Amino acid sequence: MKYSGEDLGSGPRSLKIALLGFMGCGKSSIGPLLAKRLGISYIDLDKLIELQEKITIREIFQHRGEANFRELEEIMLGKVARKPEAFVVSCGGGIVLSPKNRALLMKDFISVWIDVPLGELLHRLELQRAKRPLLADEDYRSKAAILLAERQKLYKAAARFRYVWKQGENASESTANIVEMIKLRS
Repeated sequence: MKYSGEDLGSGPRSLKIALLGFMGCGKSSIGPLLAKRLGISYIDLDKLIELQEKITIREIFQHRGEANFRELEEIMLGKVARKPEAFVVSCGGGIVLSPKNRALLMKDFISVWIDVPLGELLHRLELQRAKRPLLADEDYRSKAAILLAERQKLYKAAARFRYVWKQGENASESTANIVEMIKLRS
């Protein structure tokens, strides 16, 4: 599936962009900005799951377990992929754990991996730990390092594009750079 620069945000084809990356990489900040810039809608996959289940992701992890959440995530990604209109979707950090999700992301989306170094991720996540079920324990730094190392090859396998965050760059700058990257490489 190839896109020209003109296809971004317009044209007869439904543009579906999926943002991938580790928790704290900026998907939820960049996603709405990217959608606005392209004139298309924005979807937060985790928020859709919370609306459907009527509980938070954290509560799903606590009461039903990670396996149940991953199942819900796979189902929701499939539903979103079938939407006919153009959109940007921010996916959870573990969306790539499922081979089915990785295949769908490559087949039906312009998938962009937002690659941020571990040190920056830890800095960003420090204040968000209460909302991150996988980082709830005291040894979250080690756990984050292990999870990131395990997932990097999966992000690479599921992404058409890899955007490497630059030190000091804000979400607006990242958004502009992602748009240019997609236009230049499509």
